[in-house]
Amino acid sequence: MCRITNCRLIYAIGLMCLSSCKLYQQKNGAELQSSRSEWRWNEFAQRWYTLQRDSLSRSWYFSSDSGFRFHPDSGLTAEAGELWIQESKTRANTQHQKVIAATKVSAQNRHSIKQTKNSSLNANYWWFVLLLLIPVVLLWNKIRKLYS
Repeated sequence: MCRITNCRLIYAIGLMCLSSCKLYQQKNGAELQSSRSEWRWNEFAQRWYTLQRDSLSRSWYFSSDSGFRFHPDSGLTAEAGELWIQESKTRANTQHQKVIAATKVSAQNRHSIKQTKNSSLNANYWWFVLLLLIPVVLLWNKIRKLYS
């Protein structure tokens, strides 16, 4: 009877370890995905403000749900979409500096969020160690009494 209880206890501890590892892996995956999407947005913004200007400092953005076709007489055509034009008197260099500043602020925010997550993870880690240590001590006590 005692061996069955010990096997159940070991099984429960193993199951808790596996589930906590899986949760930790999912949390890291979500954090990585968030970081990647933020990087993509920053990359898009940088290209948008610096590379998408014509000689008159106009920004052009167009999107469509279908492919574009160009005809010399009618120009660029698509089935449906949108065209957005913005004219700005600022230089591309100024816009580039604004994007760099926004990226730095974003990186600082991401770093502070990561530090907050790490401190909460450390607190959770100690609770996990404590909860894992209690069954191990109880199991060791039972085994010691069994062989004494």
